[in-house]
Amino acid sequence: MRIAVIGAASIDRYVILDLFPERDSMVFARSTHNFIGGSGANIALNLSHCVETDFYFGTGNDLSSKWILEKLSLSGMNLSYVVENGSGAETLVMLDSQGERRIISLGGHALFRGVID
Repeated sequence: MRIAVIGAASIDRYVILDLFPERDSMVFARSTHNFIGGSGANIALNLSHCVETDFYFGTGNDLSSKWILEKLSLSGMNLSYVVENGSGAETLVMLDSQGERRIISLGGHALFRGVID
């Protein structure tokens, strides 16, 4: 069996905090971590452990996009993507010690815009 996923791919940049900052204040991060994100990428990666998977997505032509492509290429999935001029998609995810999170989209190219044969 083979399955195709069409969706977004991004970098999720996690910032681990004790507490979220108050207005007009600063806090120090306990740690930071980068992960592949985007709902399409997450679904495709999980499916690729069970079945041959084709993943269709878009990205930019910057260092973030290169990182996304390098990480996804390690999965063994068949990758079909469109490169657009500009940045790859990034998301900032702030997570506090209580498990609450705040998510900020930093924009960028993430979606497949092309023709599937």
